[in-house]
Parts: sequence; C-alpha cells; structure tokens
Amino acid sequence: MFKDIGPQYKSDDSFKAAVRLHQSRYRSRVLKADYLEYGNRLTDVDGRALMNYYDGLGVREALRRRYPRYFKERDSDLLRSEHIPFNMLAPLVESPDLTQIIIREAFGLELEGPYEVKLEWAPQPREHYLNDKTSFDAYLQGTGINGELVGIGIEVKYTECGYMIGKTEAERVQDLGSTYWVITRESGIFLKDGLSDLVEDDLRQIWRNHLLGLP
Repeated sequence: MFKDIGPQYKSDDSFKAAVRLHQSRYRSRVLKADYLEYGNRLTDVDGRALMNYYDGLGVREALRRRYPRYFKERDSDLLRSEHIPFNMLAPLVESPDLTQIIIREAFGLELEGPYEVKLEWAPQPREHYLNDKTSFDAYLQGTGINGELVGIGIEVKYTECGYMIGKTEAERVQDLGSTYWVITRESGIFLKDGLSDLVEDDLRQIWRNHLLGLP
C-alpha cells in the first residue's frame, strides 16, 4: 500500500517543485515510508535506517565509514544533494573496471588504476591548501598515460542554489593577499577581466572547488 505523498512547499520554483514531488512519490511508492513535515523528508526512524541510501553495492558502508553518526539534514531529506555522491559513486570503490569506464565516458580521460574514490573529501592538512572547509563531494584519482597522478574533483548540486557570503569568507574574498587570490593569480587559468565575477553568490563555491584542486 502506498503512503501519503505528503505536503509540498508552495514557495518552490518550478524545478524544485517538480523534484520535491518526484522525491515525495519515490518515498511513498518505492520506499513506502512515512514523511516528516514535507513529503520529501523521512522520519528520524527511517533516516537512521539509512533509507536515503541504496541498500547494496557498498553504499551504506561507504557512508558509515565517512560519517559514523546520523545527521538529520543529510540522511533524512531526499531533496538535498549530500546523499547523491554516495548512491552514485560509492559502488566504484570496489569496481576498478567500472571506474575506468566511468572516467573515460564522463570525463574523456584514460586513467589506469589503482584508483582512489573518496567521498566528501578535502586534502590534508587544510593549512597547506585553502585552510577552510572547502571539500569535494567526491574525488576520483588514477594514473595518467605518462604515469602522473590525475585527480578529478566533483561537486554535486540537486536543488541548492548560490548562497549568501558569510563573514569569514567575505573577509578572505576582500583580502587580495588571501590564499584564494594568491592561488587564483598564480594558476594563470582564470581570465583577468572575469575575476570580479568569481565572488558572486552563484560562482563562489565553484571557484573555491577549482582552487582546491590547484595547489
């Protein structure tokens, strides 16, 4: 028996309304689980049971290795993006042949193993890189045709939009001597006449993810 689809959110834009309804139907018809507040949100009981994650292919095991404890916003909301890298990419951890195919088809790269697949990951120690909380939703690493290490950083967005800048980040963005700007200038990969656009709400996180892969 199907569960109630549950209430939707009237202020959603057209895309978010469509995907919220899709996830609400998935919860109701496939998971057959109850909802909390809105149709796309699992109850704490079902969230703790990891129903937001595929039961197989090492997905739930990869989640628990990275995050041993339950976190409501990540584990119970089908509309957020945090679960997507685990559900889509965790199966690659034990499948080097599939990893090679995915990297070739998705990124046009010929990489050999051994491969590394890391989820919600940033290089350490932080102070040697951006010295903030910037991380890749997923990171794939293999060996290029000349024996060099090649890393692929992946950022996943489902319904999330750009976000307003916080105080600490604003200070670093305004400081032209900060790590952000030093790496940007030294990399030589950004167009000088477009640098001011990088700090806008819709680009700032993408910019920081690029910077994380440059040092």
